[in-house]
Amino acid sequence: MRYLLISLLFFSGCISVELPGGKSKNSSTMSFETPQPEYDSYKLADADKAWIQKSSGNSISVKSACSDTSDVNPQAWLEGLIQDFEGQKETLTEFNFNNREAYASEFFTSIDGVENLVQVLTFNKNHCHYILTSASVKPHFDKARVEFKNFYNGFRVP
Repeated sequence: MRYLLISLLFFSGCISVELPGGKSKNSSTMSFETPQPEYDSYKLADADKAWIQKSSGNSISVKSACSDTSDVNPQAWLEGLIQDFEGQKETLTEFNFNNREAYASEFFTSIDGVENLVQVLTFNKNHCHYILTSASVKPHFDKARVEFKNFYNGFRVP
């Protein structure tokens, strides 16, 4: 189920970054540690890095898109994601992250009748757009919130 949710987020186009001109590359300056505890790395076509916790199905991923010519508006991008996904009980928070204006959202959605919690944090820095995501299924929501917060608190872009 977890692979399905993250795959749906990325492959449905919900989690994608379109920069004008269509040319972007992944960031080479971001740093982070593998989420803990017990997360295993796995390949996700449209993510720079993705991990899954097999015991709970929780997942965390990072996507970056860099271009010298343009930046994505992170607030508009996140609002578009929320609209496209038609989540329930959405929250949108603005705060300072890595010395930049960042936006975070948490929303619930249902896939095949299973309630899912999706958390997204997005910001721009040095002509790159960063998207950090977490997805979890009930009853692991509280655990996922803590693990995602620990992950993004250790995420750095110089």
